[in-house]
Amino acid sequence: MRVFFAIWLDADTLTAVEAVQSRLLDLKGGRLIVPETIHLTLSFVGDIMPEQIGELVAIGNQIRRAPFQFCINKISCSETSKVAWASSKQSCEALMNLQSTLDSLVVKAGFPLDLRPFRPHITLVRHLPQPFTTMSTQDFIWPINAFSLVEARKNKSGAPYEILHVWPLHG
Repeated sequence: MRVFFAIWLDADTLTAVEAVQSRLLDLKGGRLIVPETIHLTLSFVGDIMPEQIGELVAIGNQIRRAPFQFCINKISCSETSKVAWASSKQSCEALMNLQSTLDSLVVKAGFPLDLRPFRPHITLVRHLPQPFTTMSTQDFIWPINAFSLVEARKNKSGAPYEILHVWPLHG
């Protein structure tokens, strides 16, 4: 099974993201990411055996963080992959700390980990007909109150993701 830690969008943030997606699709074309699957990946663990889920749950149980906010105000794209995403012009220290703590604990536990630099973003549109320069969008604040352990499924039917465990963030 293929797993990762992620943050899912709350209903209000999802509504704001869908509006950005719609405007982007009207302007640039492409294929929208299904709203129910939009998330921010914190730590991609990759392929594991089902019996290792308990170890990853134990890692999540070690995280003690207060809720925080992430400001989404920038839309970018990749010329090579033809994918558009939303992110922030500002760094979010709380988000960076959560992500680096997860990565550290995952590596310490002996799991393989994608160690590319963390660039917080949410994917909006795939298969853009042509890339565009980075553009600003109206600021919207995403309140982050929890993170999850998620399984990415490769089946053609059903949901591509299953949330395996959720950890609320507490003050």
